[in-house]
Amino acid sequence: MRFKIVIVLAILLVFSFSALAQSGTAYVGYSYTNIDTNGATDRLNMNGWETGSSINLNKMFAAEGVIAGAYRNNAFSFGETGVKTNLSVYTYEFGPRVNLGPFAFAHFLMGGAHLSASASASGASASTSQNSFAMSIGGGTQIKVAPHFAVRTTFDYVPTYFVSNTQNNVRIGVGLAYLFGQPRGARK
Repeated sequence: MRFKIVIVLAILLVFSFSALAQSGTAYVGYSYTNIDTNGATDRLNMNGWETGSSINLNKMFAAEGVIAGAYRNNAFSFGETGVKTNLSVYTYEFGPRVNLGPFAFAHFLMGGAHLSASASASGASASTSQNSFAMSIGGGTQIKVAPHFAVRTTFDYVPTYFVSNTQNNVRIGVGLAYLFGQPRGARK
């Protein structure tokens, strides 16, 4: 429960940056994450969301924050026993962004990740959670579709470090960005 409160507060903080800045973006969208299990199972496909905000420091550089959640729920049977599993991974990262012309950007974000896993079968259940360092290395595009709105796509390599191992994850996102203000140093 405490972690959910932290996530809500972090989302509010990210979007409050947009209210204080002269220019930047606020973004929300769908994300697909492919999770590395270090060989415990096949790689896992997870669906979720991502949201973020950036503040333009000048025409080329911005400060960015991104929060994402990915989920996977399974139900299967072993003979007559039904098994349910739930997995969620949240990341919260901040760092520099480089605007590569009017449509593309690259970023290097660092922060943390939170993993929660649970399983239940025949009335018995078990759960665990763990926190880890995480980062996102990648970028994306923003294509304007209206004066203050753009369709945004992202592609990130997202390594995490759970159970003293590196997980090599990939996250792809698409959503809607609200563009506010004009970058500092840009011509009017």
